[in-house]
Amino acid sequence: MLWSCAEETDSAIGKEKFTSIFDVRDFNISYTPLDIVQTSDGGYVVLSARPLEESNFSYSGIHLLKADENGNYVSDITLGDSLVHAVSSLTLDGEKLHFICMNSQSTGARIVSFDASLGNITAKMVEGLTYPSAANYIPESKAFALLGYNSEDKQTQITVANLSGQLIKPLKTFITGLGGGEIIIDKIMIEHFLHTGRQYPFSVGKVKGQDIYYFNAFVNYNFSMGLTNLSEDDEGTFMFGENDDVGFSAVTSLGNASYAIARFDHTDTYLDPNASLSPGAIDPTEIGYNPYPELTPHATIKILPTEISEKKIIVFGSSTKSKQIGLYFYDQTTRAFHTSRYLGFSNPYEFSSMTRTADGGLAICGVTYLAGRFPRICIFKLSEEDVKENVVIE
Repeated sequence: MLWSCAEETDSAIGKEKFTSIFDVRDFNISYTPLDIVQTSDGGYVVLSARPLEESNFSYSGIHLLKADENGNYVSDITLGDSLVHAVSSLTLDGEKLHFICMNSQSTGARIVSFDASLGNITAKMVEGLTYPSAANYIPESKAFALLGYNSEDKQTQITVANLSGQLIKPLKTFITGLGGGEIIIDKIMIEHFLHTGRQYPFSVGKVKGQDIYYFNAFVNYNFSMGLTNLSEDDEGTFMFGENDDVGFSAVTSLGNASYAIARFDHTDTYLDPNASLSPGAIDPTEIGYNPYPELTPHATIKILPTEISEKKIIVFGSSTKSKQIGLYFYDQTTRAFHTSRYLGFSNPYEFSSMTRTADGGLAICGVTYLAGRFPRICIFKLSEEDVKENVVIE
């Protein structure tokens, strides 16, 4: 049983601003949050990973938590052992929530759907896609852009499936590397899925305003960004990384050739709120508007394009070496840095995901370590006024 421990809740403003930690009596259980959305009732749902006691997939069970609009615990559920390895893909469409995971026996992708009370759970098969590694919801198509891995043929897979699991675009594949290179692709991919090795920042999405899809995955032995129209004869265009030492940590399309990106170069991290990318023509080592030595190497980074005080703003979220959650606010148009904000004190904190809220605020989920060693879900809710404070008005 979970319960909420509110560290910073002002009763005068209630739902506008709070900090909640969700503890559990069993110290042997740990949670790794993946994503957060606000539901139509003003509450929140957090998708997390948790260990399974009897499974071939280490640390890949699926947990759902519901909190009310004030950050108080409402309910939670752990899905059965047949559904494992959820990817950060939680989305709200109408009254239903959806995310992508994997069937533990077939390794095939599944679209899981449920309601805001964590009931009426269904799982629908996505034909042909195995080992799902990333997903991105496309609202105008009511479909997911999906990234997967074919372990038999050593191929990266990209496709688009509707909420019923039917493919609405062809399943496109690119060779990851057949072995013998400087890095052994299959070994590191399986370790990624088993959570026994490094966790790679796979991503996929639709280029804004175009029928083109971008993805961040292994191609020809290198962790690379690619573009494809998913047609049968399309060979793709690529911005190749350097093995798994140089590549992109996060990518979000802003339209045409503009992207908000985070890049890693060995243990260094760079952020750019509006980079012009032309795969095949640019060396990733030349991209990197701002270095951030304070960020934890290879930590989760999420990018949120939004509007604050009538300005187009890019918010980057990640984890710092000082064990806090860091938020970095940039002007999308001018690329100017506005400010940074840090969340978490007393306990160590790590960033997982963030979303804008209906009241103009910002909800951030992450993990905190109680007594320095018990991983627990946390939610920070910033008010609209808090969010506006991070944007400089000239």
